[in-house]
Amino acid sequence: PANYTIRVHPPDTGQVNWRNVATVLVEPGKSYGDLRLVYDARTDLTISGRVVDSKGMPIADQRVSYDPVESRSATYSVQTDVDGYYVIENLSEGLYNVSVTNRMPGASMHLANRNGVAAGSEGVDFVAFRMTSVSGRVVDAATGQPLRALAIGRGMSTWQYPLTEKLSQLRPVRSDVGAFRIENVGPGLTTLVVRADGYALATHAVTVEDGVPVEGVEIRVRRGATLRGRVVAENGAAVAGASIFLGPALASNMIRIEPETRSDGDGGFEIDGLPEGPVLLSAFHKDHAVGSVSITHPAHGEV
Repeated sequence: PANYTIRVHPPDTGQVNWRNVATVLVEPGKSYGDLRLVYDARTDLTISGRVVDSKGMPIADQRVSYDPVESRSATYSVQTDVDGYYVIENLSEGLYNVSVTNRMPGASMHLANRNGVAAGSEGVDFVAFRMTSVSGRVVDAATGQPLRALAIGRGMSTWQYPLTEKLSQLRPVRSDVGAFRIENVGPGLTTLVVRADGYALATHAVTVEDGVPVEGVEIRVRRGATLRGRVVAENGAAVAGASIFLGPALASNMIRIEPETRSDGDGGFEIDGLPEGPVLLSAFHKDHAVGSVSITHPAHGEV
């Protein structure tokens, strides 16, 4: 026994007329027959627009998906024509979520969305952009020698809060010539992040144009400082096995990510390759509250 909802699909469209909905209450021990649904295909409500690239050129065969705001049980789609236009037909009155899944070669999978678009709207346009790649090499700033083992990623523009959680998302790279390649980079200013044992965390800004590969990027990294410290409780006793993180973090995050290091039996710890300037350190142990300290140190040497 329950309430059951019956929906009617307009013929040959793959679209749903959400006005034609019947709700049936099924009670134990009863059977139901002669249920009649009247389908009225006469509806002129549409949502229309155009999909173009960043230069204003139309994108054909682009999938445009939509679903009613009040009922997210199913998603339907139409495609753009040769001029980039699309029309979603047979809509009931109400609000719809409209999104574009980008099918351009080398493009992002989910491009953009518009929530709460009213049936009957026109000019619901989208601008697509082509993803590309950034490639180059990483070398020692002092010697010019390539780094054969490093981790690289993008998206962090400042080390004010160099979070361990973010750093754990960097991709390991091994190359005899220090070469790297990052795919699926969108247009605009992108910040590359490099980390290697014994070297300071480094960032490098690159301007990316729509669909144009960026090649020959050289990132020069410098030797970083070595930080030694000790984790103690409020009473001054050493805390062994404490997890040390870069940047602030919640206890819940500290449990699920790998720390920079852990304190030894005397509470001591050591971290190599820190960047120049202020750094916030956080320590976590299951038997103690989270502790943090901010320090400033030189570009290399020991602290």
